[in-house]
Amino acid sequence: MIKPVLLDNFIHKNLKVVSAFGATYGDNISMVTVVPQEFRYLIAHYPLFIIKDGNTEKISFAALLGFEKDENLFLGNGSWNASYIPLNVQRQPFLIDIKEGSDPDQDTNSLTVFIDIESNRINDRGQALFLENGEQSDYFKRIINMLKELARGDQLAKKIIDEWINYDLISPLNLNIQYKNSKNDSLEGLNTINEERFKSLSADELLMFHQNGQLELMHFMIASLAHIQTLVDAKNARLP
Repeated sequence: MIKPVLLDNFIHKNLKVVSAFGATYGDNISMVTVVPQEFRYLIAHYPLFIIKDGNTEKISFAALLGFEKDENLFLGNGSWNASYIPLNVQRQPFLIDIKEGSDPDQDTNSLTVFIDIESNRINDRGQALFLENGEQSDYFKRIINMLKELARGDQLAKKIIDEWINYDLISPLNLNIQYKNSKNDSLEGLNTINEERFKSLSADELLMFHQNGQLELMHFMIASLAHIQTLVDAKNARLP
């Protein structure tokens, strides 16, 4: 259970956070939400989808990490086996709250940073958050920049997905997978680009999506589906 606590450079002056990755730190997740700014890096490793949170109804972009609950096929030997790690993984165990309609780069008072005080990442062997004089460490400054990027990305993702919905560019994709041991997995709730609708976009629509930077994102999402087989191969390699 996450227990967010407002960070304070006096109360938490000696707090340290482990920046390694592993199931011990809660990284055994099968999916993680991502933001559009990451797509060009994510495309090297992860299948990308659009998902809806069953509790909040929020629609987001997401990267698939595994096929079963608590399965992350990128974890192994105490590390994350990919050249790029999604920001929503890197920023753990920190959370951010930004005043609606504000720009955290222009108004520092609009940004509030919390930490999950129950996280296993917190111990005396990790990265320091604050220096002796109370200033932020370089590590914590990087975390804050990640949190800002995620906040901007969430706003951008909502705008993009709403526009794609308006143009009927999103369709469901049910994954049915068979492994080498004949076991099957079926994943529902995943959405991707409607390729038939994508191919039928008019010249004016293509130009519009190109100019606003969304055409590239569509290509990234479609191409990322090739990594489904990469994940299947990784899963097969772990099966007896």
